[in-house]
Amino acid sequence: MGNSITKFLNDLYDDLENASLNGDVERVRFHIDRGVDVNRSDDVRRTPLYWACEEGHLEVVRSLLAAGAEVNRYDRFGDNPLTMASKKGHLEIVQTLLVAGADVNRRSIYTDTPLHWACLKWHLEVVRVLIAAEEDPNRNLYCGNTTMHIAADNGNLWVVRPLLIAGADVNMGNTNDDTPLHMASSNGHLEVVRALLSAGAAVNKCNNFGDTPLHRASLGGYFKGHLEVTRVLLSAGADMNRCNNDGNTPLDLASKNEHWNIVDLLLRKSLPKITLDISLRIPEGQHIFGNSPYTNASYSYYKKKLEKIAGQVINERRGLIEVLRCTNLEKFTEGYVHCSKIRKSGWRTLSVEEMKILTLGSKGFSPDQPISKHIYEYL
Repeated sequence: MGNSITKFLNDLYDDLENASLNGDVERVRFHIDRGVDVNRSDDVRRTPLYWACEEGHLEVVRSLLAAGAEVNRYDRFGDNPLTMASKKGHLEIVQTLLVAGADVNRRSIYTDTPLHWACLKWHLEVVRVLIAAEEDPNRNLYCGNTTMHIAADNGNLWVVRPLLIAGADVNMGNTNDDTPLHMASSNGHLEVVRALLSAGAAVNKCNNFGDTPLHRASLGGYFKGHLEVTRVLLSAGADMNRCNNDGNTPLDLASKNEHWNIVDLLLRKSLPKITLDISLRIPEGQHIFGNSPYTNASYSYYKKKLEKIAGQVINERRGLIEVLRCTNLEKFTEGYVHCSKIRKSGWRTLSVEEMKILTLGSKGFSPDQPISKHIYEYL
């Protein structure tokens, strides 16, 4: 007899759970009227209210709450009905749960809160409601990421803005000491970078690896957005000369990863104005700037340009360039004349200055106006 009663009650609860999951409000009310326990949970401690909130069934949620469903009941992972409604972006259900006393700051076993999920899933209106309910925007996950880290990493400007208004800390670091600006810069999120800088983000703050946001933008410079992010960071006072823990400057990272648009920009910003004089530079073959990241990046940059001019890969052999093949320049240009003078030497080392002059040779200067009579800015 006892087993039959237990089975009967289990069947009733299962039917209530299924009705809540599927949004069958009439069947939910039918079971409520017959006294089925609305707070009974399944194997992972989830109640009918949890399922109704996850699936977005507002009327079912209201009926269950009116029948005494516990609004702050948590499953085995620490998630409550508010977490599920926030994750799925069910705004009206979120508002209903808050009115019923849902705890906005309760963490799951993974340390996330409803606001973390709303930011991650781009549910702007839910974010605003949770902030208005006084959820702390600076609560961090086990990895140290705050809601601002999440929004910045995703490039979600519309979520970043209300978080800033709510007082989110733009300089808080995660476990790697990455700030939201590091993340936005790394992913090329230009407008988010601008918003963070306007809110006082530290442009030269280093993470645990010694990387600044400029390092991150330079490393990720393959995409066009990173070039514009680099410009904005430089305008905000980013230090181009700072080395990370591996001894790399932003220019080193851009050059090593062949992000030539970033290399071009950093060289324009970093190197002094000089006079390129073919009569002085070429015979001596000296590097004007000595051994530095700028020299190495310049050399790689102009080698790439020469390859484009020559229409082929320029071979290297133990640091030597085969200049014999670098003759695909317009006749009677200074670059062509110079290349003709040195081609007989075959394999030899070219200085940065020689690389630049060969590159400039494609611009059509005539012998009557040799490069030695012109002043050029480096780049």
